[in-house]
Amino acid sequence: MGFWIRAIPSILEENEKTGWNVYKLFNKSSCLIKNLSCHVGVLSEGKMPHPLHQHAEEELIVILCGEIEITIAQARQPYGKKQDRLKRGSVIYLSAHHQHTIRSIGPGPAEFLIIRWKGTINKLNDDISKSFVFNQSERDRLPISKFGSGLSMIRLFEMPTRYLRNLSAGILDLKMGTGVKPHRHDHDLAILLMDGCIETMNAEISAPAVLFFPAGTPHWQKNTGQIVASLLAFEFHGDKGLSLQS
Repeated sequence: MGFWIRAIPSILEENEKTGWNVYKLFNKSSCLIKNLSCHVGVLSEGKMPHPLHQHAEEELIVILCGEIEITIAQARQPYGKKQDRLKRGSVIYLSAHHQHTIRSIGPGPAEFLIIRWKGTINKLNDDISKSFVFNQSERDRLPISKFGSGLSMIRLFEMPTRYLRNLSAGILDLKMGTGVKPHRHDHDLAILLMDGCIETMNAEISAPAVLFFPAGTPHWQKNTGQIVASLLAFEFHGDKGLSLQS
């Protein structure tokens, strides 16, 4: 499977009947991840897409606009619930079979990106307590790693999951005219361009957009816009990774 780039529509129409609409962006498998899918949802104010439910896939949710309330059943407390109110830039990781639901608080609809995947079960990591919520309001409390004069990164989380040897997430900021040189990884990489414009793989990309680079795919990014380009990067490390030896 080669790399792919998907622009997120600037206008996402609400479903007047159900209050929940889905725009599919991608549904495939890589050499490391089975059943990888990506879509954008728009949820009308006051609505939920479903009651508390669970599924076999692991899931990442990124809030694109609006405000939502995420409800997650507490591990080892089947009748307990954890609720968080989240705004743009917040990230949710939901482990497999962990009950959850979302409600759009308003004003107006909420939009969010959803990435789901499934793979071989790692029994050592099979613990539903590892669902995780990053609230964008906590960003200023996290340490910043700087690489040169124009590149900085904030690590949000890094952990093993039921299907992955490791899952990590970070915010990458590129100042105007700066970028990342061509490189490749032994893991799959998904990038959500939240703000700004970048050039990558000989294409000009404007936010919001989603990029996916399978393990071993050479790639690079350069900020070609007039503001700081902000990217959310998710690394999916499979059981063994991909050998990059030539």
